[in-house]
Amino acid sequence: MFYYIVWPILLIFSYILNNWPISFPRNQNQNPDMFWSAILIAILFATTTLTKSDKDQVLSRDQTNEWKGFMQIAFILYHYYRATYVYNEIRVFVTCYVWMTGFGNYLYFTHKKDFSSQRIVLTLIRINLLALGLMLVNQTSMMLYYVVPLHTLAFGFVYVTCWFPQQKIALGGALVFLVLLFEVIKPPWGHEIEFRFGLDKYSAWWGMVCAYGYKNITHDWKTGLLGIFMLLGWFCGQMGQDKYAYNRWHPYISIIPIVGYVLVRNCHPILRRTHSSAMAWVGQLTLETYVLQFHIFMCHNVQHIIVFFPGFPVTNFLVVGALFVGVSWVAREATIDIQKCVSKKMEKTESKYTPVATEEEKQMTSV
Repeated sequence: MFYYIVWPILLIFSYILNNWPISFPRNQNQNPDMFWSAILIAILFATTTLTKSDKDQVLSRDQTNEWKGFMQIAFILYHYYRATYVYNEIRVFVTCYVWMTGFGNYLYFTHKKDFSSQRIVLTLIRINLLALGLMLVNQTSMMLYYVVPLHTLAFGFVYVTCWFPQQKIALGGALVFLVLLFEVIKPPWGHEIEFRFGLDKYSAWWGMVCAYGYKNITHDWKTGLLGIFMLLGWFCGQMGQDKYAYNRWHPYISIIPIVGYVLVRNCHPILRRTHSSAMAWVGQLTLETYVLQFHIFMCHNVQHIIVFFPGFPVTNFLVVGALFVGVSWVAREATIDIQKCVSKKMEKTESKYTPVATEEEKQMTSV
């Protein structure tokens, strides 16, 4: 199958580039002009790939993929060019991903009622498989890819919450659990885990709450205006704060720019029906581009910049970037192939142990 050939090649390739002999420290690659130029080019490219849909839907799959695509480009450029001056905004982008995990999985579980082991296994494969392979080959810690365990725990948190029939009570209980865990008990997890997970301790819960009530909101120019005020309020409030000062407030106020963006983005039917197909495509590679950036777009576990063309930084950026995106796409396809294979095997196993219906049951079924 596809992944039998691709998977070992992909992991070996990540090892080779992660130890690329020609590189330089990432801290020496600070370049605000290149960072903002790349952001502007991405925006212009997005406007040339606008696509209209007949479906008027708030937070459609195309729209959320577009959202993830924009954020992921900014996130990777932030790392590549050490754009520490936009840390607070990038921090919100990370929270948006976790919020979407809560939002999307809550809608799935409450509508589909699919709490099967197959759903759990396939999701865990999708989130964790690539990171586990990179850990094995490059001898890295899971905390290097901290978003992976963060999303895994968020998925489990949503799964358990949605399992309860009374959702108002379940959501309230989930909040009480989080407050007790993070604000009262405060387990001694260590600084790294406490820092990484503490910043998004309520993000998945907010995603569930928004999924629970979003259909009751009328999206029009009034809610769009409210969204603008929320975005401006957050931006002005955090302006001038360094990362340490902002991090203290982030878990409690990050929901403001998220809701603000959603309200603005969906305040008119034209906005809801239109999305950038290019950004939506990039958004499908969010997981792969996140974990592979540490070893392919950059190297030495994201501490250095890979150099293919010494003295030609723009050419180097474009060539390495194109290679990075291509490998990310292949990794995604290989992971999906593995998911399909596992899914078929689980379906066969389940059907193998399904009791044979009696003649009386068959007749009742056919009525």
